[in-house]
Amino acid sequence: MRTPPSRIVFWLLPLLLLLSIPPAGQNVLAATKNIEAQIQKEKKNIERIEAGIKGHQQKLHRSEDEEHNLLADLDTIETNLQQQRSKIGGLQTDLNHHEDTIHSLQEEMGKVNAAKEGLKGHLEKRLASFYRMGSIGYMNVIFSTSSLPDLLNFQEYFRLLLHHDHQMIGQFREKIVDLTKRRANLQQEKTELLGVIVEIKEQEQRLAETRQKRAALLGRVQTEKKLYQRALHEMEEAAGKLSTTMAQLEKADDAAAAVSPRQEAVKKTKAAAPDKTNILARKGQLSPPVTGTVTSLFGRQTKKQFGITSFGNGIDIKPEPNAKILAVYGGRVVFADNLRGYGKTMIIDHGQQYYSLVSRASRLLKNKGDLVKEGEIIGSIDEASGLLGEGLHFEIRHGTKAENPLRWVNNAMLTLGANEDK
Repeated sequence: MRTPPSRIVFWLLPLLLLLSIPPAGQNVLAATKNIEAQIQKEKKNIERIEAGIKGHQQKLHRSEDEEHNLLADLDTIETNLQQQRSKIGGLQTDLNHHEDTIHSLQEEMGKVNAAKEGLKGHLEKRLASFYRMGSIGYMNVIFSTSSLPDLLNFQEYFRLLLHHDHQMIGQFREKIVDLTKRRANLQQEKTELLGVIVEIKEQEQRLAETRQKRAALLGRVQTEKKLYQRALHEMEEAAGKLSTTMAQLEKADDAAAAVSPRQEAVKKTKAAAPDKTNILARKGQLSPPVTGTVTSLFGRQTKKQFGITSFGNGIDIKPEPNAKILAVYGGRVVFADNLRGYGKTMIIDHGQQYYSLVSRASRLLKNKGDLVKEGEIIGSIDEASGLLGEGLHFEIRHGTKAENPLRWVNNAMLTLGANEDK
């Protein structure tokens, strides 16, 4: 029996309507996949912030050590200054004593000279009288009122006085010679003391200059310590916020996980094989974002500013002043903003979960959501450096995994400032 066309249409119409309705699980799977991507992104941000926190904690410890060492140096310098000033005080006391002694010797020499000159005049008068009296003869005995024995005694006494005066003059001369020698010795000692005082004052001046430099350095270290503490506090706050967001995303993921049994198949789906138009085909041929000298290599325990070391997820390139930053490959800007510790940062999605990151830019010329072409100018950088290093910071990531940027770019366009890790 032939079925009427109207009945066929009656049965096919509901079937077509049913087939035209998309499976309910497809939207859920798409939402789940999006949530998983966000979770991976947040995990990546948390890992970066945790690494930054660890680096800043190391900087804080280093700053505290430097502060302690500088304070110890300043204490030592202050002690040495006090010792030098004490030496100068003692030498100044000795110098004053020498000057007082020299002054006393000068006064004593003046008195001795005056006494010598007085005795000399008195002796001259006695000699003149002795000359006028002459020797004792008959005329002296006849005309003198004194007896001969008295005259003889007087003449002898007179001779004794002259001899005594002569001896006194000799003693004065010897004393003057002795005082002159003592004064010369004291003058020599005074000169030597002055030389020592000058030398100690020069040492004191050098110590004062060193103390001033140490104090200035201590001020800078204390300022840097405050900056590190502030940055660490802000990064810890950011880590807390990201952890909260991560927990919310994981709850949303758990809620959607049981909706479709095909979720595991979606998770295990791999990206298509690379063709000639994707970034994988250009690996090792890309132009770097800037040309210059590579100062920090991927994976190396790099010595950063102030002696801080950290593991490098990328490379640092020191460019020429006011260099232009270029996109290493075409893609879409997914982040263009300031990132604490990294400065102005831009992240470009090149497809198939490959991302390039540049940070410490002085200016960003693209915004989030903009499409860029390979070699297009996306920003500029000067010679300023950030808290975590100097020059432009450049990373290549596949999902959350960092890869060595030097394996992706043309190394002939860069100058390697250190040996590359193999």
